[in-house]
Amino acid sequence: MIIFATQSLKNNLVIFARLFGLYSLSHQSCTSSTLHLRKEIYSRKSFTNLYQLIFSCLLRYILFDRFVPRKPHYFGVGNMKFQVDCLMNENTSALSGFPDGKRYNTFVGYYKRLYGERLQKLVIDAGFTCPNRDGTVGYGGCSFCDNAAFHPSYSTVGKLLSMQIDEGIEFHRVRYRNTKHYLAYFQSYSNTYAPLSRLRELYLEALAHPQIVGIVIGTRPDCIDEEKLDFLADLRDGRVIDGWHRDGFGAPLVKVEYGIESCYDKTLARVGRGHDVATAERAVRLTAEMGLEPGAHFILGLPGETRSMLTDQCSFISSLPLHSVKFHQLQIVKGTRIEKEFAAVPQDFLRMELPEYLDFVIDILERLRPDLYIERVAGEVPPRFVNETQWGLVRNFQILHMLDDRLAERDTWQGRLAVSDDF
Repeated sequence: MIIFATQSLKNNLVIFARLFGLYSLSHQSCTSSTLHLRKEIYSRKSFTNLYQLIFSCLLRYILFDRFVPRKPHYFGVGNMKFQVDCLMNENTSALSGFPDGKRYNTFVGYYKRLYGERLQKLVIDAGFTCPNRDGTVGYGGCSFCDNAAFHPSYSTVGKLLSMQIDEGIEFHRVRYRNTKHYLAYFQSYSNTYAPLSRLRELYLEALAHPQIVGIVIGTRPDCIDEEKLDFLADLRDGRVIDGWHRDGFGAPLVKVEYGIESCYDKTLARVGRGHDVATAERAVRLTAEMGLEPGAHFILGLPGETRSMLTDQCSFISSLPLHSVKFHQLQIVKGTRIEKEFAAVPQDFLRMELPEYLDFVIDILERLRPDLYIERVAGEVPPRFVNETQWGLVRNFQILHMLDDRLAERDTWQGRLAVSDDF
């Protein structure tokens, strides 16, 4: 039995689709008060796609066998709450409906499930800076930051965006030979920290490339405003570039990722962020209200933060209308201010070996709402940028395999301990 406490049939359909992990049209997002549908969201094209997804969900539901209700779980989208009697297999206590049989809502394969093909991100450097670097709110940037540590060789400031894209495609072609389309990932520094006229020029330049079908914009929550978000929503809705079309894509994909890093003002001040948690919350909510899909990035192990602080912040994260989150462990990069701080007061830093870290990540997953996509649980930095490779040379894909195994060993899943009042 499924009980929906929503306001319309359309919203019921949307939540039914989201429940089974197959609905995530870029035109919809969850806000704090309702499922916000911006402007012309239910155009004939969008509504057709929606019903196609609903049909797929129904078919998937019909094909489930040997599933029986075990106990109720509570899901929420913004302030909308609904209850579902969980469908559980006799041989597992994990929630059904997570992608690819996972026990958490993995973002891996998200675009392939939605568009029928893999979309690879291409990191590009458009020459931005940050307000805590240029003196607007501070100098020197964040104490943990060195952008070169996660910058691919093809992405360098001063190089034409088209050249970075072409070289990025060649770079990834070795591993992903069948990839046809790509996303331009504006990653370095704060990629909305410029006048709208300049942002428009850069974003449209990237989208002019014939193999680019969308943009992902990494930025700070204090570098966004309603005017910029309104432009991005119009861009996503196909109202900016006349005649733009790619095979299978009638309008560009647009996603905004915010570096929130911590849910504690004391921590943000200590690492030199130059903004507070309230600013991050406003940015995420405004982005969702514009119908865009906000993502967020958090660092686990910033100085002064404890395990309980990091698990306690899950309720706040779940309360935000986020589409996806990225987590990674704090990495002590050479030459950063945090390297000196770690040398001076190592007891202020939460450091874990890999098995302990995986258990800790699971503790976090258990407390996050189940519809929140998990894009990353750990980060990688080339060995030359750190004094020690704390976990050896283990790669991210290996960590994900270990996470799957440990989730099964603990017989747990994302959202198991989440409190419905938090979302």
